[in-house]
Amino acid sequence: MFTAVVLKIGALANFVSISVAEIALGLLIILALIRVYKTKDFSVFKKTFFLFMLLMIAAETISTFAGVDPGRSLKDYTGFWVLFYLPAMYVIATDINKSEYLMYVYAGAIFATLFGIGELIFIKKNLQIRADGFFSHALTYGNVMALISITALGELFFRRTENKRYFYMTVAALLFSVTAVIFSGSRGSILSFLIAALFMIVYRYRLRGLIAGVCIVVFLVGIVSVVPSVKNRFTGIVENMSKSTSSVGTRVVLWKASAKAIQKRPLFGYGKRNFKKEVSKYISVPTSSRAHAHNSYIQYTFLHGFFGLFAMLGFFASLFWEIGKRMKSDNFMKTAFFILLVFILEGLTENNFTDSEVTIAGFSLIGLILANGSKGYRTG
Repeated sequence: MFTAVVLKIGALANFVSISVAEIALGLLIILALIRVYKTKDFSVFKKTFFLFMLLMIAAETISTFAGVDPGRSLKDYTGFWVLFYLPAMYVIATDINKSEYLMYVYAGAIFATLFGIGELIFIKKNLQIRADGFFSHALTYGNVMALISITALGELFFRRTENKRYFYMTVAALLFSVTAVIFSGSRGSILSFLIAALFMIVYRYRLRGLIAGVCIVVFLVGIVSVVPSVKNRFTGIVENMSKSTSSVGTRVVLWKASAKAIQKRPLFGYGKRNFKKEVSKYISVPTSSRAHAHNSYIQYTFLHGFFGLFAMLGFFASLFWEIGKRMKSDNFMKTAFFILLVFILEGLTENNFTDSEVTIAGFSLIGLILANGSKGYRTG
C-alpha cells in the first residue's frame, strides 16, 4: 500500500515539484533495496544496463578527482543519483498495475499542460513567449511532455485495452501533451517527437504508415506555424546560425569550443561544474549562455572524457538491447523503444541527461516497462 502511494506521488510530482519527485525517488530506492533483500532476487544487479550505469558513476567519480578542480566538482558529485529511478522502478513495478500508474502520469501531464498554457493566456497574457508550466525552463517542459506524448501514442498504437477509462485518459494525455510540446517552443522537443512519431507510425503500419505519418507531420507543422512563439524560432534557424548570441548560434559556438577543449583532456574530462569556466577559454565571441553545451553527448564527454562517453553510449545500447529482445513477445516494449529514442534525440540539442526532471520522466517510464513479469501490466 505504501509503495503504491509513493509511486502515485512520484508520478504526479515530476510535473509539479522536482523536490517532491526526488523525495519519492529516495523512498523508491529504499523500498527497492528492501524488496531485493527480502526476495533475494539480485537479477537487476546483473543487468547490462545496470553495469554500464555503474561504469558511468565510475567515470564521474574519476573525473571528479582527476579533473581541473576537484573541490568544485565534489559539490555536484551525487547528481547521478536520479539515474537510479530506472533500476528502482525495474524492481518495484513487477507486481503493480502499470496502467494505473500511467493514469497518474497522464493526469500530471494534463495538469501541467493546462497550467502552462493557462499561464500564458490569463497571467502573462502573451502568446509570443514560451510556456514552461511548473518546470525550470521551457526546454525542460517541452522535453518532458514529448516523452509523455510518445508514451501515449505508443499505448494507442501497440496495445489494445478494454478499460475505457484508461483509453480515454491516454487519448487526452496525447492531445494535451502534444499541445504542451508545441507551446513550449522547444525545437528539439518538437522535432524529436515528430521524428519518433513518424518512425513509430511506419513501424506499425509499414507503407500505409509512411503516407499517414507524412500527412500527420504536415498537419502538425501547420499547427506549429500558427503559434507565434514557435513560428519565430523555426523560421530564423538558418539566419541565426551566424549570430553567436542567438539560441542556435550559441550552440554552434559552444560545440566548436567544446571540441577543442575535449582534445586537451580526452580521457577523463574536466569534472563537473567546470564547463563554463573551461569552455570560455576557447570562446572569443559573446554568447547567450555558457552553462552547458546544449548537447548531452558533448557535455558528458567534456566533463567525463571519452571513458564517460563510452559508459553512456554503452548504457543506452544495453537498454535498446534489453528492449529489443523482448519486443516480439511484449507490445509494451515497443513503446519503451520509442520513449528511449525520443530521450536520445532530445539530447542532441539539450543537456537533458543531467536535467533531473527529464531524466526522472524518461527513466521512470522505461523502468516501469522493463519491470519483469508482463502480468503486472494489468488493464484494470
